[in-house]
Amino acid sequence: MNPKPPYLKKIRTFTILLLTSIFTGSCSHNPNQSSKDSVKITFTPVVEPLFERVENAYLSATGSRMNNILDTVFTLDSPAGNIGSLYIDMGSDDRITIRTWFYDENRRPLYRIVESINVSEYSAEGIELQPVQTGFRSGTNVIILRDLPPWDSYGLDSTLAGMGLAVGTGANQFYIYSSSDLPSVEFTPGSDILIISNDQPQGFYNNLFSNLNKVTEFAAAGGTILWETCDLAWNYGSYAAAGIDSFPGGITHRTSYDAINTIFDPDLNLVEGLGDTLLGNYASNKYFSDIPDSAIIYMKDSGGNPTLIELKYGNGIILYSGQPLEYNFDRRNDYNMGFLLPRIISFLLGIPWEQPLLHSSGMVVQPRLEVIKDTYN
Repeated sequence: MNPKPPYLKKIRTFTILLLTSIFTGSCSHNPNQSSKDSVKITFTPVVEPLFERVENAYLSATGSRMNNILDTVFTLDSPAGNIGSLYIDMGSDDRITIRTWFYDENRRPLYRIVESINVSEYSAEGIELQPVQTGFRSGTNVIILRDLPPWDSYGLDSTLAGMGLAVGTGANQFYIYSSSDLPSVEFTPGSDILIISNDQPQGFYNNLFSNLNKVTEFAAAGGTILWETCDLAWNYGSYAAAGIDSFPGGITHRTSYDAINTIFDPDLNLVEGLGDTLLGNYASNKYFSDIPDSAIIYMKDSGGNPTLIELKYGNGIILYSGQPLEYNFDRRNDYNMGFLLPRIISFLLGIPWEQPLLHSSGMVVQPRLEVIKDTYN
């Protein structure tokens, strides 16, 4: 099954009313308070087994002038399923950004909503917003950071082109920057998805180390990063030699080659339908440790070590992969680990991906798309 948006059927709802001008002061929790100038926003949860684990939601609203309008926490197990209404004095702000994270009992973020709202554009009926699993539909354009193709593979380029993205720097496009470009590249949280490539030369990791603050600031401001962590491969570069002994969030990494990875939580859309076990040569080159309880674990190696994890970082997300994604996608058609690269990209972009065909022998036939290599030169 391909990643899909959550189902539309309601199971529980809660409502927030945003006041544009009538009330002064910060906010009121009186559900009977109303105003002709208020905008009704209804958050509609989804019918998925994973959502049943949600215990509470943290909501923040930020004005167009970056002033903090509201920070509040809701529980989702109230009688009749309606948490209530809020009235927020918008002051002179006519545009707000709402961020809502939905947590389980271990403070693990499972769903989120990020929406920029122009209050004047909405009718009295308001707007409905749906939570999606964290990471889903994180941006519309992709920035790839790499100096050389990992394992001489253009599998990522082919995947993006197959999903309809053209080469360029705008919406629904992807562009490749070298590590020397990193100081001058502008990242836009909410629009850009940054992919840090596997298997790079040493200069790449040295430049990345020098610009780590820029990368982490992008994530903290609401950006999404797919961080491919495989090093010590065909291009010989090393994170350790660059002084990167741990990744943002305190995640430590260890090189360990394993032919077997297993799905840790099949209720997560990113890995839903991939089966219990993914095989590759290798299925994973790294695993992670010192992982906070709030992280989401998607996959583990045969020793039970996490190899694909997601970490909430500030207002954004970092997805760490220990799999040689490109190598398995277009070098090893006899293993089903090749499914993972297009699945991850499909999930992050919210774009469906056609499942590869199979030989009668059960061998995977990956779709191939030629990308002109010197387009980026």
